[in-house]
Amino acid sequence: MVLDNVLDENRHVNNVAYVQWMQDAAIAHATSVGGTAVTQAVGATRVARSHHIVYLRPAFAGDRLRLLT
Repeated sequence: MVLDNVLDENRHVNNVAYVQWMQDAAIAHATSVGGTAVTQAVGATRVARSHHIVYLRPAFAGDRLRLLT
Protein backbone atom coordinates (compact mmCIF):
# COMPACT_ATOMS: atom_id res chain seq x y z
CA MET A 1 0.00 0.00 0.00
CA VAL A 2 1.29 3.46 -0.88
CA LEU A 3 2.21 5.41 2.26
CA ASP A 4 2.32 9.18 2.71
CA ASN A 5 6.12 9.22 3.03
CA VAL A 6 6.59 8.56 -0.71
CA LEU A 7 4.32 11.35 -1.92
CA ASP A 8 5.62 14.51 -3.57
CA GLU A 9 4.29 18.06 -3.40
CA ASN A 10 1.54 17.08 -5.85
CA ARG A 11 0.42 14.40 -3.35
CA HIS A 12 1.14 11.52 -5.71
CA VAL A 13 3.96 8.98 -5.63
CA ASN A 14 7.35 10.58 -6.18
CA ASN A 15 9.30 9.30 -9.20
CA VAL A 16 12.18 8.26 -6.95
CA ALA A 17 9.87 5.85 -5.10
CA TYR A 18 9.10 3.98 -8.33
CA VAL A 19 12.81 3.50 -9.02
CA GLN A 20 13.37 2.28 -5.44
CA TRP A 21 10.47 -0.17 -5.76
CA MET A 22 11.83 -1.47 -9.08
CA GLN A 23 15.21 -2.06 -7.48
CA ASP A 24 13.65 -3.76 -4.45
CA ALA A 25 11.59 -6.04 -6.71
CA ALA A 26 14.60 -6.91 -8.88
CA ILE A 27 16.74 -7.78 -5.85
CA ALA A 28 13.97 -9.84 -4.27
CA HIS A 29 13.50 -11.74 -7.53
CA ALA A 30 17.21 -12.35 -8.01
CA THR A 31 17.54 -13.54 -4.42
CA SER A 32 14.55 -15.89 -4.74
CA VAL A 33 16.08 -17.68 -7.73
CA GLY A 34 19.63 -17.81 -6.36
CA GLY A 35 21.05 -15.06 -8.52
CA THR A 36 22.19 -12.86 -5.65
CA ALA A 37 24.25 -15.62 -4.08
CA VAL A 38 25.92 -16.43 -7.40
CA THR A 39 26.67 -12.79 -8.10
CA GLN A 40 28.17 -12.28 -4.65
CA ALA A 41 30.17 -15.52 -4.87
CA VAL A 42 32.08 -14.21 -7.88
CA GLY A 43 32.58 -10.77 -6.33
CA ALA A 44 30.24 -9.00 -8.68
CA THR A 45 27.28 -6.69 -8.13
CA ARG A 46 24.32 -5.54 -10.15
CA VAL A 47 23.97 -2.05 -11.55
CA ALA A 48 21.23 -0.26 -13.43
CA ARG A 49 22.67 1.02 -16.69
CA SER A 50 19.44 2.69 -17.70
CA HIS A 51 15.74 2.72 -17.07
CA HIS A 52 12.70 4.02 -18.86
CA ILE A 53 9.37 4.58 -17.15
CA VAL A 54 6.09 5.45 -18.80
CA TYR A 55 3.69 6.81 -16.20
CA LEU A 56 0.18 5.86 -17.28
CA ARG A 57 -1.47 7.53 -14.29
CA PRO A 58 -0.41 8.72 -10.85
CA ALA A 59 -0.56 6.60 -7.71
CA PHE A 60 -1.80 8.10 -4.45
CA ALA A 61 -1.65 7.34 -0.73
CA GLY A 62 -3.69 4.24 0.06
CA ASP A 63 -3.37 2.77 -3.45
CA ARG A 64 -2.23 -0.84 -3.73
CA LEU A 65 0.35 -1.52 -6.42
CA ARG A 66 1.68 -4.82 -7.70
CA LEU A 67 5.30 -5.03 -8.81
CA LEU A 68 6.28 -7.81 -11.19
CA THR A 69 9.56 -8.87 -12.76
